[in-house]
Amino acid sequence: MHYLWWIPCVAVYYSIYAWMSKKNNDLGGSWEWMWKTYVFGALCPFWVLVTCVTKNIVLDAIIYDILMVASGIITMWFMGAADNFTIINWIGVVMTIAGLILIQT
Repeated sequence: MHYLWWIPCVAVYYSIYAWMSKKNNDLGGSWEWMWKTYVFGALCPFWVLVTCVTKNIVLDAIIYDILMVASGIITMWFMGAADNFTIINWIGVVMTIAGLILIQT
């Protein structure tokens, strides 16, 4: 189980990425935060690292995608950005999570 180190790392990484995206949006899309968010997103390709240590690439890919979506949504929810989600946004969240679960079956 020592190869599962990437799970908390991915959750933390995408939470920081969601915070940076919200910060960029709150500042009206400032160039400074746009570049910070872009560089942060481009410099840490976690999926490349996961593929090097995986024992089951299909299962790990599904776990990675679910973590990516869930950590982003949960972070936005904690920051209050999800308060502005409309019913269409929540339907999209549910459909995305359902699709990721259905891929596994």
